[in-house]
Amino acid sequence: MLSVNSTEFVGEATRDPMFGLISTIFCVLFYGSAFTPMKIYDGGDGVFVQWMMSCGQMLPAFILAWKNAFPPIYPIAMLGGVAYSIANCFTVPIMTKLGMTLAPLLWNATTCLVGWAVGRFGLFGVPQMESLIPWLNTTGLVAVIVGGAICTTVKSRSSPLLRSNFTSHSKVFEQDQVENRTKSLLRSPSEDEAESGCSSTRIAATITALLLGLIYGNLLTPISALVAHSQEWNVPNTVEPYLFSHFLGAFLTSTLLFIFYGMARKNEPQINPSICLPAMLSGGLFGTGEVFFFVANHHLSQVIAFPIITSMPGLINSLWGICLFKEIQGRSNICRLGIAYLITCSGVLMITLSRFDF
Repeated sequence: MLSVNSTEFVGEATRDPMFGLISTIFCVLFYGSAFTPMKIYDGGDGVFVQWMMSCGQMLPAFILAWKNAFPPIYPIAMLGGVAYSIANCFTVPIMTKLGMTLAPLLWNATTCLVGWAVGRFGLFGVPQMESLIPWLNTTGLVAVIVGGAICTTVKSRSSPLLRSNFTSHSKVFEQDQVENRTKSLLRSPSEDEAESGCSSTRIAATITALLLGLIYGNLLTPISALVAHSQEWNVPNTVEPYLFSHFLGAFLTSTLLFIFYGMARKNEPQINPSICLPAMLSGGLFGTGEVFFFVANHHLSQVIAFPIITSMPGLINSLWGICLFKEIQGRSNICRLGIAYLITCSGVLMITLSRFDF
């Protein structure tokens, strides 16, 4: 029978590990499917897409705020949303270069390591946390990172974009889009893989994806710090009152970024009307997953929730990429990805079990 040692966790009386595990499952499903609705639509440089996603995230944010009787705005909690919006501007271009399967796996691996380290060593105002079985937790983390490293050896190709309907008035841009799309459709998969594997843009996209993990790994840090210092700062000791502030920070930052972007483009931003609703749907899925992320992080502790939630959505993403968009082909690639799946899932199991004392 599983038992939890409450003396090893701050505020353990308010924690429910089983509820945290259920929240983790829902979070993984929502996170892993978030980018699927807009995959076949051309997102351009990603600035308009991240703005539409931030609009979609406001729906679960308002529902949650209504449930909590519209709590006050906490500026510190907004910082996580600010960081998210800045990082999210780069996700669409990176996924265009690396594909829906590989890109999330890369930044999720870095996010996993950074988020775990913040909780394990008590960085940035977050209290130091330990699992009940530290060696099992650390071993599971290593397995998750190894699984992510194996994923970097998998060659993927971006699926053809079915809708590239930009409203930019630049005829040169529109002509380039048509030419690039035609070349992409005429190019064979083997040529696609050879070119993408050797290109400098692919290397730059890989490095950027890893750097995004540094930002994503600290999205929960402001709210975790608020909960940890709730008595000292006279603020709530649960995560829900802060979530609306987090989403509001993301929305305001995305709006400002789009305004500056429109000014820099001389009022000719790259906007694909066809991606509006899919991007908002993606934002709604991501926002809902983020709510479950905060809840799971509170009930399981950061050294448990972060490795699981940042590794498993990449596997769900890759399943969409393989089954629906045919991004991964060839026996060698499939075998390597299967090995990565097995190692990652084993790591997740070890991390989960390290939360309980048998």
